[in-house]
Amino acid sequence: MIESKADDLFISIDAYPMLKIGNDVVQLKEEIVTSEMLQELRKSLLTTEQEQLFKREKELDFAYSIKGVGRFRVNYFVQRSSDAIVIHHIPTVIKTLNELGLPSSFSKIALEDRGLILVGALLGLVNLQL
Repeated sequence: MIESKADDLFISIDAYPMLKIGNDVVQLKEEIVTSEMLQELRKSLLTTEQEQLFKREKELDFAYSIKGVGRFRVNYFVQRSSDAIVIHHIPTVIKTLNELGLPSSFSKIALEDRGLILVGALLGLVNLQL
């Protein structure tokens, strides 16, 4: 996930894992995920308390860190009676406005001390690649 600069990793049973890289979703054709594989992943990620909460709520959101690698937001949930997981990489370096493809006029807005700033556009007219 880190090496390929993916934003998200999608894992569900009886399917290949998939990476979201930019606006593209790429299927990893290494191995189809089994129920046993996802159970092992769950055991390695969740604490006992999180496991109990997941069993009760059928969904769990939490943060996970790997030293020297990065931070991740994890959503573990039940989909069609099977476990599934989405892992989102949280970048440690914040991109500049230029890297985000935003106009320089946004820099003044970003430095406002307070207030609510809404940016809107008609559907399909804006394509920001974050």
